[in-house]
Amino acid sequence: MGKRLRINIGTLNFAKGMAIILMIVGHSITELVPLDQAPILWGLLSPLLPFFYIISGYLFTPKKIYETVKTTAKDLLKPYLIVEIVNLIIYPLRSLWQGKGYLAGLIKMGAGILFGVGMDTEILGISVASVGPVWFLVSLFWAWNLLNLIMKLKSLLEQIAMIILVVVAGYLLAWISFSWWSLSCGLIGTGYLAIGYYLKKYKIMEKKAPLWAIALLAAGALWNTRFSKMLMIKNVYSHGLFTIILAVCSCYFMLWACIYLSHIDFVLVDAIEECGRYSFWILCIHAVLYTSLPWHIFFRIMPNSTFAVLALLVYNAIVILIVCYLLKEIHRWKYMKEKKKNGRKDN
Repeated sequence: MGKRLRINIGTLNFAKGMAIILMIVGHSITELVPLDQAPILWGLLSPLLPFFYIISGYLFTPKKIYETVKTTAKDLLKPYLIVEIVNLIIYPLRSLWQGKGYLAGLIKMGAGILFGVGMDTEILGISVASVGPVWFLVSLFWAWNLLNLIMKLKSLLEQIAMIILVVVAGYLLAWISFSWWSLSCGLIGTGYLAIGYYLKKYKIMEKKAPLWAIALLAAGALWNTRFSKMLMIKNVYSHGLFTIILAVCSCYFMLWACIYLSHIDFVLVDAIEECGRYSFWILCIHAVLYTSLPWHIFFRIMPNSTFAVLALLVYNAIVILIVCYLLKEIHRWKYMKEKKKNGRKDN
């Protein structure tokens, strides 16, 4: 594959930007074309979530257990709760507008927050609303802390063995029953997070891979795209544990593409990197848009139409840009206020 380029913060931002854009596009398209009716589309979207974990693995650093739990609770669970409080305010109003009743919407969304599930379902006879894409934050909380615990093992072999056991446990939990608080996804995600961490630690993507390894990865990626179906939040793994492994093959080429594309001096590349810088904000905003706001109206006005998908994408882009701009201005105002305050103390 020629000379390897280094992975820097720009590369990671580009990868995050591509992933968040593809996620929003995927959510929009699947409203028009369900995944079970488009196997190739399913195959293309399957590795997207593992890719998020792997990118996160590049940012992982082993720390003290208490410090990691405290930090991840603040950085992952706190935003999750903030987003869901917003959903708890808006979702019942949408339910009332749809003629389903305010109280019914309040109970359904409240149950969704309590159980932390990423899809509309029924648990213990209670109708439960999806919390939206921020279920990933909860699963990442589990994965991050589990991997931090595993890293306390001194031997690399012991670490890998424990990671495999955790992933298998996650798969079995998903197969046996529906897990609350995205626990099974977090267990499986531990494996992907570890892959990202080891890729960074041993600089694997910056080394020239042998031809046989590339051929094997390419075969796995092609099989994954054409025949595999994986949807972690719904516990769908068409080929069992093999599906979980195949996703890694696709992620390798996705990451390889991001490395090379991120080093191209082009305005579109810069725009995608900018999306990556604010990918956390975008995920949270999209979670509210996707969960609580009545975007389904586009498909009622334009049923079975690609124009509905385009309208939804434009709608998402406009709202996300406006909210990100406002959040950026608030952050800048707080920074200037703090700077001014510290300046007075120095004087």
